[in-house]
Formats: sequence, structure tokens, C-alpha cells
Amino acid sequence: MFVMSRHSSIAQALGAVGRATEQAMGQLGTDKPGILLGCSGGADSMALLGLLTRLQRSLGFELCVAHIDHGLREESRAEASFVAAQAAEMKVPFASSRLELGKGSGIPARAREARRMALRQHADDFGAQMIALAHSSTDQAETMLMHLTRGAGLEGMAAMATWEEPWLRPMLNLSRTQIRELAQRMGLPFVDDPSNRDARHPRVRIRHKVLTELRALNPRVESAFLSASRQAGDAEEALGLWARREEKSRRDRDFLGEKNDLSGAVFTGLSEPLGRWSWKKIHLLPLAIRLRVLREVCGQGGV
Repeated sequence: MFVMSRHSSIAQALGAVGRATEQAMGQLGTDKPGILLGCSGGADSMALLGLLTRLQRSLGFELCVAHIDHGLREESRAEASFVAAQAAEMKVPFASSRLELGKGSGIPARAREARRMALRQHADDFGAQMIALAHSSTDQAETMLMHLTRGAGLEGMAAMATWEEPWLRPMLNLSRTQIRELAQRMGLPFVDDPSNRDARHPRVRIRHKVLTELRALNPRVESAFLSASRQAGDAEEALGLWARREEKSRRDRDFLGEKNDLSGAVFTGLSEPLGRWSWKKIHLLPLAIRLRVLREVCGQGGV
């Protein structure tokens, strides 16, 4: 049964989740928004359910819950019923979907995309503007390592943002171990998904092998990765802003499609030019800005 423990760790988590949620609500600019929580029934999402139910009155949002059954395990139907029962006990509106993914390669990626689509649909049905996910700083570290392994740049290093409309991740400051302890202290039952221990998945191998080794070097490795991801995100945002301003300053708004004028870059469509940009002294800009300006121009040209 859900209990109202006064443990200091719960107060700290309420503060962190409340600040992240309130900041996202401010950016959204909607009075009394609806928040849909994607709840698997695991410790992370059950802990977030407990925290959000405590915060909804003070922050002024409407909370609802959705469970997505991927249809990949025999236990999944029981887990859907479990989440429905917990939502009912907390008097939170509930909905569920069962997916039919089928066996084959790329199941984690296919499941993630299908889950996100289903959550968006439930959010629309409930009239919710925000979708809360229970990602932790451990998830952030795993995601960063996976991106770096594939050769990511700043955007990949930034990994997951706390608020990326409509996705809200208010527990990124908390590790998976901390969140599991929170669920236990709040008296919240939860289920363990055996696929989280399946070493066939790269994320699971990173979780149990790579991060374990890194924790031996730094017990607070999740916090270190979280700090690095935020710095990368801030840098990417600043570079993107600079590049967009640079692109606008180089765009010829009076261009009428003079095809003989080769003073700049010209994008042509099927029938007529789409625009022209000056490359004058662009070589003086840092390479990171030059590449982003080119991406901005190419994007406008439909590339």
C-alpha cells in the first residue's frame, strides 16, 4: 500500500521532480496542463507515479497513467493489470494498449518507437500536453555510452533532455538505485522485467559490465555522465543558435532567382531556385559553425 513516509530522500526527490516539472510547465505555457505518465510497473515508473501524485495538487496539473504492453512476454498481461490496480488505488485515470510487434531483429528500437506512438495517442485521448517518463541518471549514462560507441557528436553526448516537448523526464537527477529505494520507502510495489537482464541487448551489457567497471573508478559515475551530458547539451544549443543567426544574416531575402549570379550558394527545386546564401568570409568561422550553417541551408533546401 502507498504510504506517506517522511524520509529525507523522498523530500529531496519531491523537490527535484517538482522543480523539473514546474520548469517544463512554465515553458509549455499552459494553465493546469495534463501529464500522462508512461508506467511499466517497474520500480522507476512506480516511484514517479508516487511522486507525481503527491505533487499534482501543489503544482496544479492533472495526472493520468498509461501502460503499454509490448506483447513480447507471457507476464505482460498481468503487468498491465497490476498497473491498472495501482492507478485505481491512487484514483488516477488509467488506459492501456497492447502492441503486436512480432519477433525479429531490432526489437528494442521497434518497441521504443511503437511505445512512443501509443503514448502520444493516449495523451491525445486524455487531453494531456506532457508525457512523463521515468528515465534516471543511470539511463542517461547508458544512453551516452551507446551514442559515443556509435560515434556521436555533441547532440548524441547530450543524450536525453529533461524537457523535450511533449516528453518530460523529471528524475534524471536520480540514479536507478536511488529510485528503487524511493519506491520501497513509499511502500510502492513494483515488478521486475526480466528483459532488463538479457545480455543479448547492448544496453544491458553496458549496464552490467561497463558501468560496473566505471563505478569502481568513480562511485558517482552517473552524476559525472549527467553533468557531461548537460554541458554537451548547453554547447549544442549555443552553437545551434549561433549557426541559425549566421544563416539568417547570409540569406538573400530579395533573391529573385538570377541564375547567372554565382556569388553564393543557390538551391534549386524541380522548377525554380529556392534561395541564395552568401559564403563571403565563411572560412573565418569555426568549423562547428560552418557545418551547422550548411546543415541549416540544406534543410531549407529539402535535403
